[in-house]
Amino acid sequence: GTTKWKYQIYSGNAYAEFTSYSSPDPVCVSWLISPNIDLDRGENEKFVFEAAQSYVTSSANSLEVFISTNFTGTNAATANWQPLQAILPTTSSSYFQFIKSGVIDLSGFSGRVNIGFKVKGSGTNTSLDGSYQIDNVRVYY
Repeated sequence: GTTKWKYQIYSGNAYAEFTSYSSPDPVCVSWLISPNIDLDRGENEKFVFEAAQSYVTSSANSLEVFISTNFTGTNAATANWQPLQAILPTTSSSYFQFIKSGVIDLSGFSGRVNIGFKVKGSGTNTSLDGSYQIDNVRVYY
């Protein structure tokens, strides 16, 4: 689809947000991908972030987190992505309440990597037009 992640500020807090609300696209899939992260700079790297949702009423309106060792910077569909286990907001999470991801161990990866947040929704199916917010993304060496 044509719907993209956007930079938002609310009450002085900046974050990335994806919403398919009012999109003309029946299927919305969008990636928010980090710049290159060099995991050879340190040892036992850890990754954390916070995520929130608003008006997500179906598990098909989803947020997933991945890591890639071969993303070239242009097309997410051509890269290999491995899922990362994180604590994510659910349909029962309070709207706009940021949830800590938990500490995600990256020590099994090396070299240049990218972290990708993939969201799925729909602009024409009102049960799939919720929003996701991502904030405080950090990698610790």
